[in-house]
Amino acid sequence: MARTPGQHRTPPTCRWLLSAVLAAAPVACSTPPEPEVPPRPRAAQGAVELSASSSLVCARMRAGDVRCWGQLGDDVSRLPQEMPGFAGARTVHAGVAPCARLPSGAVQCFRADGSEYESVKLRGAEALSFRIDHDQDDPGALMTPDGCARFAGNVWRCWNERETFDATPLAGARSVVLSPNLGCSLDARGSLRCWGRTIGDGTANERNVPTRVLDGVVHAAVGQHHACAVLRDGTVRCWGGNERGELGDGTTEARTAPVRVAGLHDAVEVALGHRHSCALHRDGGISCWGADHAGQLGGGTNLEHASSETFAPTPRRVVEVADAKQVVAGRNFTCALVAGGQVRCWGSGREGGLGNGMPAAHSVPVAVRWSWEPKVSARLASAEVVEVQVDGDCSCARLSDGTVRCWGDLRWPSRSDSDGLSPIITPTRIEAVSGARSLLGCHVAVLGDGKLRGWTSASAAPLPEWANVAQLGWDGWRQTCVLTNGGQVRCYEHQHQHDADLPLLPSPRRPSVAPLGGAADVTQLAVGNFGGCALRQDGSVWCWGLAGVWPVEDRRLPDGPLQARRIEGMGRAVQVAVGEGHACARLVDRTVWCWGGQLLGSDGEPKSAAPSPVFAVIDAVDVHVGVAASCARSAGGNVVCWGNPGHATAPLSTAELVEPKPVAWLQGAKGLALGQRHSCAMFGGDVVRCWGDNEAGQLGDGTTAPREHLVDVRW
Repeated sequence: MARTPGQHRTPPTCRWLLSAVLAAAPVACSTPPEPEVPPRPRAAQGAVELSASSSLVCARMRAGDVRCWGQLGDDVSRLPQEMPGFAGARTVHAGVAPCARLPSGAVQCFRADGSEYESVKLRGAEALSFRIDHDQDDPGALMTPDGCARFAGNVWRCWNERETFDATPLAGARSVVLSPNLGCSLDARGSLRCWGRTIGDGTANERNVPTRVLDGVVHAAVGQHHACAVLRDGTVRCWGGNERGELGDGTTEARTAPVRVAGLHDAVEVALGHRHSCALHRDGGISCWGADHAGQLGGGTNLEHASSETFAPTPRRVVEVADAKQVVAGRNFTCALVAGGQVRCWGSGREGGLGNGMPAAHSVPVAVRWSWEPKVSARLASAEVVEVQVDGDCSCARLSDGTVRCWGDLRWPSRSDSDGLSPIITPTRIEAVSGARSLLGCHVAVLGDGKLRGWTSASAAPLPEWANVAQLGWDGWRQTCVLTNGGQVRCYEHQHQHDADLPLLPSPRRPSVAPLGGAADVTQLAVGNFGGCALRQDGSVWCWGLAGVWPVEDRRLPDGPLQARRIEGMGRAVQVAVGEGHACARLVDRTVWCWGGQLLGSDGEPKSAAPSPVFAVIDAVDVHVGVAASCARSAGGNVVCWGNPGHATAPLSTAELVEPKPVAWLQGAKGLALGQRHSCAMFGGDVVRCWGDNEAGQLGDGTTAPREHLVDVRW
């Protein structure tokens, strides 16, 4: 890839990687209040201008600062990073590296060591254009310079890696757009002149000097293999390569002369990616056409069935965008500046171009996540969310006033089919429950007096046989385990009654052997799939079943009673969490130790049953364990995750989490509830955000659309 003047090597931006944080058993989150960082003043928030290149997007903000995300040198930033030295920027340019024109006339650019530098040759420039490189694999012989700048007197100068030179043929141009194969200039009269390969003059000849192509042009853009122009009447003309229908004429035939894009009559600007094109309408809507394998057209394509052959040869409206002010495109993604200064992006997130902290592709627009993102206004009066649980296709929240609100599929048991499903798409209060002290999934609450109350979508009632309960856990297999207020653990055999109106828990009159005998000093119970653990007053951890003490290769657990054994080889624990086949403990020194056959080491091989420390976690205040991935939350609000997300059936999966990595989009979370198909995070107050499958409305955002990004629960 060609470099802008002064660009060197990798900038030291943060390498945020993502995790699939999925669990099979219900997991609760509950934390004490923490001080919040005051949000940035609202008047200074929001973007006013966007610029994009192949895998980089930059936004000029209302306050004059510049924030960029995507490929910064050799590094990837999945969240917007403030560019040093760009304060007061008048214009911003992504290019191969970020540059900004300042009020003094200086042009500041980004340096590899994280500092800024002034490009002396560009001082006093009135307009700038940097070449975009959408095809980094085989650009061929370059037909255009690295960039061009207009100076006083309408004098243009261009540069490449060898020299800076006067561009006399550009005299009279008001703007220039550049790609490796094609350059075009547009003058004040609307005359578009191009040079390079397939310039649109009706021939396949290469041109080394600007040649007239169209008149009456108000906006133009060039891609790697094609170009488009908006005319004064709002129609769009395109030419060049057309392998994926990027010319929008309903065919896949390459064109050497401009052809009209079907159905467009009110366009104001265009943006081109590698093999896709987009147009901004006068009414603020956006239409896109061409390649759609990564969802870059924004039409809600089912990406599970998308391939390199997925494309649309005519324009399609982008969903959920109706108030756009600007549209820009990268190689396989698109972004829009919308009313209020927000930025929404869609398409491939692999190189960070979506700015939402995640590598997953999105076929519907997602919001760029700014560091000062405002909190959701309080809507729960004086109550706050203190616990969230997810289970199957439902979610529940326990509030500080002891009430419970649930959403999703509350039938007992939750089914994956849709027969009889009436989704509860926003939180609904469980009226029969008050004074709740803890939750078990979406159907049972432990009350303050130690009794249980259960509910389904149809009814709610006390569960009279149970009393003196402190904590409750279901192993997903054959037992329910109870921690009593007296510090004892008892497990009871299941009686499966799937058609019952209420959750019929195993009867206390049919106990299985207690895994800890008569011990009465248990302070915490953690139950996962096919096993569980108990934390005792002396800080020792005792486990049974598949909680890291039974060979994970053999799921056929013994028919006899499950006996607990002590987990040796680590210090005093203050918390334990259980997944499927592995478990983790947080120690008094705030380190985290894990064990079990499901937990992978850095070489991708299963670890032994002996506990070992998670070296990247040194200040943990909370730990959560899923099916094959785990997360720890630090005192500063950072969240680190690790494990094998290959187990994941929901979005956000990546193969890069064998070792612990920070999860940027969960930064500031105060608790997590990790489910098999969806998950939720608490951010303080009434702010709960969920992601994943949403067929039953289990994300609580008022829809049944799956979300690969965090969405706010709507109270």
